[in-house]
Amino acid sequence: MNLPPNFTRQPEFQAFRSTISHPAALEFLFNLCSRCQIERKTELHLPLEYVAPTLGFSEELSPALVRDALVKYGFISPIDGKSDWFHITIFAGNNSQLMACWTNGAKGGKPKNGGTAAGAPVTPPKPAAPAVGTDEDTPF
Repeated sequence: MNLPPNFTRQPEFQAFRSTISHPAALEFLFNLCSRCQIERKTELHLPLEYVAPTLGFSEELSPALVRDALVKYGFISPIDGKSDWFHITIFAGNNSQLMACWTNGAKGGKPKNGGTAAGAPVTPPKPAAPAVGTDEDTPF
């Protein structure tokens, strides 16, 4: 999982941390991205009751405040027509190579130079059976 260089100094993160007034704001974003990586998804169902367990905070914060701040500062975006479903833009925007590996892995891996999928078994040709009545059928 990747985050851009100097992420904690970017205005969006600074504003998010200030809005939720919690020193573990970076950890919350890390936990959100970790869930994406574990589930191999960039779209998550995040109703208010899932926000605290997903991000890893207890009842000292309002889940509505945190989820609204995530949307406001562009870390997640609601998916039209799907109630409580969000596209996790912080993960998708910074981990495109990882997501490409997921896609290639589902197809059997990235094709090698010969055009076969990575990991595809190569079966060696079987030797021809010896002719009956020749010296080749003697085991020694």
